[in-house]
Amino acid sequence: MGAQTVRADNPQLTIRPGEAPVEKIQPWRVVLTRSGDLPQEARLLTDEFKDRTLVLRDLPLIRDALHDLAARGVTCVLIEGGGNVVGQALQEQVVDEVHWFIAPRLCGAGRPSIDAQPPLDQSIPLDQIQIEMLGDNVHISGITIYPPARQA
Repeated sequence: MGAQTVRADNPQLTIRPGEAPVEKIQPWRVVLTRSGDLPQEARLLTDEFKDRTLVLRDLPLIRDALHDLAARGVTCVLIEGGGNVVGQALQEQVVDEVHWFIAPRLCGAGRPSIDAQPPLDQSIPLDQIQIEMLGDNVHISGITIYPPARQA
């Protein structure tokens, strides 16, 4: 996740009781930041799992963060980020699978869900699409199929 999400939402990103077997270990929580300016009271930095939080600073590409994580033995990553982080990951074509949750709420402030800069050249189709209801939320998932690069 990006540092802006930490500043705005102060998320926990923890396994909640009853959501996983007791022996399941808390996954690593990773924050990407340019400035390193994170609130000292952020849950990720102060809770019982603070030792499972990595702050990666000054990495120009998501791909660089993934290489850093791979060197630490992390080979599966869930990107739970804002529009900037998601847009960059799609731009770099490092997303294999998408899980999108839609809640029955309308809002219109802030950054778009996907804020790729520069904008994506082409839309990215999904394959093996699944749609399911989770309470009053809709969960859509699929495998990304990146289009071939356009010739100049």
